Amino acid sequence: MESDERRGVALATMSESLRFTVIYEDAGDGWTMARIAEVPEIITQGATVEEARRMVQSALRDWLEFYVRDQAGGKAVEVPPGARKELLELTIAA
Repeated sequence: MESDERRGVALATMSESLRFTVIYEDAGDGWTMARIAEVPEIITQGATVEEARRMVQSALRDWLEFYVRDQAGGKAVEVPPGARKELLELTIAA
């Protein structure tokens, strides 16, 4: 069995992506609507496709932040005795 130290190095060098499907549609008046198929609550728009892309990325970040904060009820997460915790950082890129 790997030691925790060796396993930590393996996990640190691993790369994993979380993928979403963004759907762009004509919103009228020259605007582009963007929505995330897997998260129907996220719908936004921009004057261009590029702006709509930035807006939908921002909306996803905001939604995730709100969802996590709402689920925790603003309270610190309790860690059971003997358990450990670590932060997970998700980067959203084009």
